[in-house]
Amino acid sequence: MFKPKTILLLVLCACLLTACGGGGGISDPTEKTQPALPLTAGYPLPADNKNISTSMLGGICPSSSADGYYVCTKVVNFYPAETLKPVVLCAQTGCTHKDSACQAWIGNPQSYTEYLGKIYAIIEEENTIRFVAKDLADGSITTIDTWENENSLYYRVYLGSLADKIAVLQVTQTTTNTNEDGKPVSKENRSIWRYDLETKQKQVLFTGDQAYELEIWAVSSSYLAVMRTTPNPNALTIDEFVAEYGEKAIYGRYLDRIHFKELRLYNADGSDYTVVANSQTDGLIPTGDPCSTYGKELVYRCNDTVFLLDLDTGKSRAVVNMENIINYWVMDHKIFLITQNVPWDIIPDPNKVVSIYVVDFDDGIPVRLGNGGNTEHMEFSIHWEGTSFFVGSWNGGTFRISKEAFYADRYDEAR
Repeated sequence: MFKPKTILLLVLCACLLTACGGGGGISDPTEKTQPALPLTAGYPLPADNKNISTSMLGGICPSSSADGYYVCTKVVNFYPAETLKPVVLCAQTGCTHKDSACQAWIGNPQSYTEYLGKIYAIIEEENTIRFVAKDLADGSITTIDTWENENSLYYRVYLGSLADKIAVLQVTQTTTNTNEDGKPVSKENRSIWRYDLETKQKQVLFTGDQAYELEIWAVSSSYLAVMRTTPNPNALTIDEFVAEYGEKAIYGRYLDRIHFKELRLYNADGSDYTVVANSQTDGLIPTGDPCSTYGKELVYRCNDTVFLLDLDTGKSRAVVNMENIINYWVMDHKIFLITQNVPWDIIPDPNKVVSIYVVDFDDGIPVRLGNGGNTEHMEFSIHWEGTSFFVGSWNGGTFRISKEAFYADRYDEAR
């Protein structure tokens, strides 16, 4: 259900950002990087529709109210951007921070995010799963919902998007019974729920087959942005694909092209929808990156044009048109684009030249980054952001860099 937050897509994001690059839309791939980059760094990080933190991200949860991030491992720690030294959010004198008596205690969160001064999390405790809100000011924890695992009943709960004091969760329920031969038989049911974070009232949005084929990308009090994927029954298996195209061909690119994708805008209660774009008639190419939303702006692409969909108004606007885009995402009030100078195909072209561009939401002007002179892939692959900084992969490790230094190619300032 949760496209940008699942482990599979987090891994895909890392692969795309480190292995791919771009350079289309320019007449000369060696064109000099624009001097005096017209970039404003450090926009306030939106609170709405932030990516959900999991162990795949090291539990890092950017703060939208302060310049830094949270890490929740039994207790809540805050890392200020300036020092990156952890501060346990407990004001109790003499506290050991080792049990629930600690003001910073949160337990065992499987997924969480910071939203409007609270940490919203899915907590697992023995046979109990809880959806909770932890107040960062006083440390109090409020339980919003609970699921109990039993011998024949097992739940998996995933935290999805939060915006406008609304949260969306996916609940998978597995029931195991014994058949006539005495063998266990399991049946799985999935449902997607909408929670009002003020009243704690919940409403089921989708169940059954719909809960499996629909991925909720972003929410607001008015709309749900949902991606529907219909597998092509004629798609080649991976063995058939390799036999036809060879081992250098990329199976994921092939599936992206052959499966039917449809971006839908549902009413907030999931009762009705309109189609924003689809792959068959509009050339919809969804991003493979977890960073698909910036607040209530959702990025999507149709052929060579990249759009932003406003979740408050339900209206889309074209922002930029570029050839041979191979990946795109949104951060820091900008669309990031990786392009190359040859068409994007299922078999990589060894002669490709890649380029990295950023486009501010407001002016729509592509600005080509220096990328450290790298024309093969993104030199500093950014994975997430705080207000003033990015964190990503560089030189075989994970580094923090100020946004100002990143845009200016001063990677030596990363630490």
